[in-house]
Amino acid sequence: HLPRLLLMPLAAAAAVSGTPTSPSGRPKVILLDVMDTLVVDPFFRGMHETVFGCETLEDLFAQKDNSAFVDFELGRVSEAECFARYFTDRRAVDVARVRAHLRDSYAWVDGMETLCAQLCEAGVLLALCSNYPAPWADLVEETVGLTRFAPWTYVSGREGHRKPSPEAYRIALSRLTGDRRSGHQWDLDAHDVIFVDDSQTNCEAARAMGMDAGPPPCQKPSRSLAASLLHSLASASRAAEGWGAAGSWRCTSSGGEGDGGLERAPSPGLPPYLPRGAVARATMTPPESAS
Repeated sequence: HLPRLLLMPLAAAAAVSGTPTSPSGRPKVILLDVMDTLVVDPFFRGMHETVFGCETLEDLFAQKDNSAFVDFELGRVSEAECFARYFTDRRAVDVARVRAHLRDSYAWVDGMETLCAQLCEAGVLLALCSNYPAPWADLVEETVGLTRFAPWTYVSGREGHRKPSPEAYRIALSRLTGDRRSGHQWDLDAHDVIFVDDSQTNCEAARAMGMDAGPPPCQKPSRSLAASLLHSLASASRAAEGWGAAGSWRCTSSGGEGDGGLERAPSPGLPPYLPRGAVARATMTPPESAS
């Protein structure tokens, strides 16, 4: 059973809870990419053959009109319009088959559902920031249910910009500040956001906007993403004044295949955006040695 706060908009949750804050007193938020960070992207898992009839992904890219999907991902064209010009020779695409394949293939990246649940339980606020067509974001939600843990703060197909465009990050940040009409608003800036993405380019762009962006997930997504998150949290903890020594957060490597996670244990000196009594632990490759 998830806490009531997870069902609320982020700003509303902040208003009614002791929402953890950064050293500046503002809420700390982890802004997460979705595809191949939290959810498996079916496009790179055999879709070229099973749906489009191409022997390899390279063959598909050689035959497709690359602007068609970009326009769909930016909300400039509908799904039907995208696939009407998906191939340069304008061959027909069975859109119903595309959607059926997506619906059957969406799944959590290994370990990410558990990690998100544990981060939320520990009081960390999560939000989603995705380059994806709006209709397909809805399919992801229907299949995986990401809003159990985080709201869809930014979707390129609804906003008309894609990461790494600076405007994409500015819009996402504006969404995180809350709804002025409801009376709930966070005093939040880029330095209060931890950004996680599987694209190095997107991470670099987030850092250029002032966000904390750790190393992207690598070969073992669940463990390397956990390492990235905890590395960022540890950095913020070291920057906080009056919260004890910097060793409160630790990453431990393990030869096993266990997923990263959080563990409650008595510990002084926790960063101010996590509740006292919560300490992070991850059985994963530490950031400095992740490959």
